[in-house]
Amino acid sequence: LDGKYGVIDISGKTLIPIEWEGLKAFDYKRGLFEVKRGEKVGLYNLRNEAVVPVKYRQIDSYVDGWLLAMNEFQETVYTDPAGFEFVED
Repeated sequence: LDGKYGVIDISGKTLIPIEWEGLKAFDYKRGLFEVKRGEKVGLYNLRNEAVVPVKYRQIDSYVDGWLLAMNEFQETVYTDPAGFEFVED
């Protein structure tokens, strides 16, 4: 598959297309996977929906319901699945 990654279920149905340069489980309970394209990462669910856009250098963990990420300026960003984000001072 030319070094590309995705997710298929046991019946062979594609859940996340095999088009990503990297992919790893992020949150099993919520069915979230970290996907990578170039130097950017984001989160996708098993319905192939972008929960967090592929625009961050790194996504770490949850803090009080927010996802902790790092942008291209090395700033800490708090983001949520609705797309709201703020940069920590």
